[in-house]
Amino acid sequence: MRSRHPPDSTGDPRQGLRGSVQPEGVQEGEHPSVAATTARKNFPIVKSDLAVGSVDTGRTGRWEGASLSLTSARRGAILGTSRKGALPSLHGWIDMLNVLLTILLLAAEPMAPPKRAATIAFPGAVLCNVDKIGFREPSGIAYHPIRRTLFVVGDGGDIEEISKDGATLRTKHMDMASRDFEGITVNPKTGLLYVVVESSARILEIDPFNFEVKREFKVDRRFGPDAAELFSVAGNGVEGITFVPDDKHPEGGTFFLVNQLSPPIVIEVSAPLVSSKLPKASARILKWFSLGVSDLSGIHYDAKSGHLFVIADGPNLFLEVTRDGEILREYALPGNDQEGITLDDEDFLYIAQDSGGILKLKYDRPRK
Repeated sequence: MRSRHPPDSTGDPRQGLRGSVQPEGVQEGEHPSVAATTARKNFPIVKSDLAVGSVDTGRTGRWEGASLSLTSARRGAILGTSRKGALPSLHGWIDMLNVLLTILLLAAEPMAPPKRAATIAFPGAVLCNVDKIGFREPSGIAYHPIRRTLFVVGDGGDIEEISKDGATLRTKHMDMASRDFEGITVNPKTGLLYVVVESSARILEIDPFNFEVKREFKVDRRFGPDAAELFSVAGNGVEGITFVPDDKHPEGGTFFLVNQLSPPIVIEVSAPLVSSKLPKASARILKWFSLGVSDLSGIHYDAKSGHLFVIADGPNLFLEVTRDGEILREYALPGNDQEGITLDDEDFLYIAQDSGGILKLKYDRPRK
């Protein structure tokens, strides 16, 4: 669902995140996107008489380093007290001020901008609008490789199956309390559909034959050492979903979600597709990254290249990125209010527009 609030305090729709503080447990270099996508630095906070830690000024959701802590004894050592209850010496105050200034300087350290490709014209052309029935607020679209058809979802809980030329095959209105459908994807191995609901951060598993909900997975938004909620579900939440199959993964693959604002990030989550048979289960966040662009509105996994196609409807952008967040290509995206994206087996691209219409485009793959 579209929200026209300013994306951030600067009004710049391309403003990214400022970084994250990393906790213990992840080794340096574990996230392969770091070197390719941002000039990330780890700064020592204090010397050996304090708990040593690091601040990550990058833009990924990996964690490393320890946190700053000052015990009473250590505070006394820094302040230079000569005996119990004595006032700090001048040198003690100077040492303490140096520590505080170091922390403030680290917090103010500017983040290197994400690696960005130049925006160029889209490599292809708009062919037609395949929406023949005036589907209400189409917000997500997915190509089904087994059925060779398209599935479309809308903000009000509508789901439709259409042919590649737009002929309506089946449609259904899902009568449920929370039905703000924002994205849809397909597991190519099972053929099952997965729809993301923005207002509740749920992933619905749907049978493509009868549109019945088989299971649902609520995304646990907590992430990091303090279990803080990573993103919001109020108005500017999850706008797109895609499934990335992986035979080596115990669940058969993972999902990638795009969060529109609050904050604008790409999130990888794992749901117990294989390990659980319960009708309701939880999906957990594995990692996240920022692309330095807000108003993220749709995402598609391209199996031929192994890359993610991410769209942003505010700045009208089409980004080709790796699964670790490296931006490879950036194009100007045709259309308006683009909220869904998918690619069929003939390299025709489909864009669902929230304001109405489903654009069919010829996509000319760039040469390697």
